[in-house]
Amino acid sequence: MSKINGTEFLLYSNGTLIAAQRDCTIGFNQNLYDTASKDSSGWAEHGNGLRDASIEFEALYSTTGLSADEVVAYITGRTDIMAVVTTDGDPFVMAGSVSNVSVNGPAEEAVSFSGTFTADGEAYHLTGDYAEIIEGWSNDSFDTFTSSGSAITSAISDGTSPQQALATDPVSTSPGSEHKVILFLTLNSGNAPRLYLTNTTLDQDVITNIHDCTEGLNVVTLTATEADSALFWIENENGDAGNWSTSNVYVFDI
Repeated sequence: MSKINGTEFLLYSNGTLIAAQRDCTIGFNQNLYDTASKDSSGWAEHGNGLRDASIEFEALYSTTGLSADEVVAYITGRTDIMAVVTTDGDPFVMAGSVSNVSVNGPAEEAVSFSGTFTADGEAYHLTGDYAEIIEGWSNDSFDTFTSSGSAITSAISDGTSPQQALATDPVSTSPGSEHKVILFLTLNSGNAPRLYLTNTTLDQDVITNIHDCTEGLNVVTLTATEADSALFWIENENGDAGNWSTSNVYVFDI
């Protein structure tokens, strides 16, 4: 049986890793309301009520990266976040809010902080039907390009011209429709690519905002400007030499 090392169970907030993590726990709950009556023959019975999910975490207080000050600001600013927990497989995803944060400063020990992200609506483990995994990629002009399903295992661009790859399966867009994407990028050298949607007609116009990928977890929202059949494009621009790879690329709606 394959085991997961808890060190790889990492919490990201809006695509940024929370610094100096020590623990992370995901909870899924269901309210089982009482339906027992005199007809229950003395046995408890219940109905299935509201469901909820949350992520509890603990980390050391850090002066660099995303730490207590930034997480507290989600509360003071009433800012919604997207929390992602990565594993050595498919991630857990939930959109919601920070419900509590506490800072602990014991004598002669490291200062730590802890908190809870609470889902607003459904939480997702992306092994299920909650996310579509791009079927595959077709190389347009990368010098070197290999893929395995939705994962790009190697993309190398010498930067002499725009170098691109496109998803093999189109998606339908409408004005204002949002297409959320999660991918983990490994940057071996050079520049990271950018991601967007184009229409499938001959002009292949860009029909969403363009996301400049960064090393590590990318949580992307692409908003369409027109109704069309569209393809995901990933590219290194002219002059942007790069050598990178990705995890599975997930497309989903929250």
